[in-house]
Amino acid sequence: MNSKKFLMGAAVSAALLLAAPMASACALTAWSTANGTPIAGQPNDATPVARYSGVCGMQADAIGDFVVDETPAGEQSFNAQFYYYTGDRAGNADVYQARSASGGTNLPIRVQHDGTNLIFSTNGSATTRTVAVTDNRWYAISLQWLAGAGTGSLTISVIGAGSDTPLNTPAITGVSNGSDTIEEARLGLVAGTNTSGVATFDAYDSRRTTVPARLCRCDSNNSGSISVADAVQALNEFINGTLATGQPDCNEGGTVTVADGVGALNIFINNGGVCP
Repeated sequence: MNSKKFLMGAAVSAALLLAAPMASACALTAWSTANGTPIAGQPNDATPVARYSGVCGMQADAIGDFVVDETPAGEQSFNAQFYYYTGDRAGNADVYQARSASGGTNLPIRVQHDGTNLIFSTNGSATTRTVAVTDNRWYAISLQWLAGAGTGSLTISVIGAGSDTPLNTPAITGVSNGSDTIEEARLGLVAGTNTSGVATFDAYDSRRTTVPARLCRCDSNNSGSISVADAVQALNEFINGTLATGQPDCNEGGTVTVADGVGALNIFINNGGVCP
């Protein structure tokens, strides 16, 4: 199964997840279709779009703005990860759905954001998981789904807001979903209500068997470690507007500032440049 990343709007394989950009314009061409008017853009556009990795991200302004991946086919094991910028939203919207052949009536994976919490659920179980998140912060959301006759599960990881400690989201287990398969994924403001605020997404990656690794926070030049050069690139973006091509938003606040350069330098000095 291919990975998809809002890096430059092109599909890249899982092996190339951390590769250099292959194009120069933000686009949504990696996706099967786009519904509504989601925007692919970058922070220095006339309509600025926040991004986590590379120079491009995707912004959804209203319910019905989302992208669709139709490449899953009969999946009974499915792993997905994406970065979500919470913004300052009001309303309760589905920001991610992994759908079966039954569409919206059977959601093996459903992620909602009500402006305060992320809410996770899966078809075949009445259990939900709710985790409080902070406004205007990036979070890595990782999902591992398995089908089984009473042994299905949805494992959830939420990490972000400048911390590397996972938020408490226990897995949903004992799920009766043996006949479920995943046939499609949707990312954006897929359904629900959105009375104010936008939603922003980046670095979507889905796989059949392996679990996507979290990107290296503060690695501005995407080298796989953190050095003085990463602090310099973050500062160059803040001062000169030259966008870094890695993950310069060290504190995951949605914009790159002096604090992000200082954060990268602190990791270099105090932790030997090891990715957090």
